[in-house]
Amino acid sequence: VHFAGGSILAAFDTDRTLAAIVGIGWELLERPLKNRYPGVFPNPSQDTAVNAAVDFLSFMAGYSLAARLRS
Repeated sequence: VHFAGGSILAAFDTDRTLAAIVGIGWELLERPLKNRYPGVFPNPSQDTAVNAAVDFLSFMAGYSLAARLRS
């Protein structure tokens, strides 16, 4: 899902910096959202810092690959 999210932003020609802000912003919002709306998430357990970092890297990998394919 994170990889696909990054790919979608690149497909819409989103600036890399803005995409990174969105990726980091999601990781910061995910914890409170899981606390408040656990039923919305397929896995509502809280992410570790390492998992959040890997999620962000996956997001940016999706962005980078889609941006390269677009050019």
